[in-house]
Amino acid sequence: LFSSLRMSNGSEENIKVVLRIRPSISSGTNDDDPTKCLHIVGDATNNTVELDSHNSSFGFDHLITEEATQSEVFGAVGKVVIENCIDGYNGTIFAYGQTGSGKTYTMIGGRDENDAIVEEQRGIVPRGMDYLYSLIERESAKRGSSIRFDCTCAFIEIYNERVYDLLDTVSSGKNLREDVKTGAYVEDLIEVPVSNPMQAMQILEKGNKNRRVAETSMNRESSRSHAIFTMSIRSIEENGSGISNVKVSRLHLIDLAGSE
Repeated sequence: LFSSLRMSNGSEENIKVVLRIRPSISSGTNDDDPTKCLHIVGDATNNTVELDSHNSSFGFDHLITEEATQSEVFGAVGKVVIENCIDGYNGTIFAYGQTGSGKTYTMIGGRDENDAIVEEQRGIVPRGMDYLYSLIERESAKRGSSIRFDCTCAFIEIYNERVYDLLDTVSSGKNLREDVKTGAYVEDLIEVPVSNPMQAMQILEKGNKNRRVAETSMNRESSRSHAIFTMSIRSIEENGSGISNVKVSRLHLIDLAGSE
């Protein structure tokens, strides 16, 4: 897991790398070998693991053990990024790893037999949407009618080096452009206004149905593309003298294809 943000306390851009150790559970067609490939050096607070295949140790900003719940993962990775997005700073969280390592489970969550996300297994994205709107409600209650928040969602897929809009099933692909003021952007990308977490999750589920998946030896429904779910947050605050303070930030939540 990688989280990237610019801190609201004025510090420089901050990138943190977090390791989540997946428990030995069945997730595909090649689960016969339960042997662990690494172990934690000392206790988890050392944030260091060692590969059993050779004497190499690796340190991380944070270590999430096999026993951690989805709620604990969100608390360690997602909360501070979303808090800074409310303050007008861009934030990104993405999961990287081999097929079957739990990237989609971590970002989206576990599903039942009806393909619905199980409540206690909700991942970073649904928990992040709930937390984002709870912060918006808190700021609105604190400042009253002087502040307004507008949020939009977009969902793209990168597959075979082409960009596809998961909310536009008619298009065969989108072009990547660059603006001198705003930087890189996807041309003609559909952005849907959302006013609550349920609407945001409906957009996510709609786009997920259009993702490219395929069976591998590690995972029956492996993500074959990179998926980027983007929430744009715009706050407009009146300062009482007829001047409006406008903050615009983007929260990117990314589920990468298998690293192999």
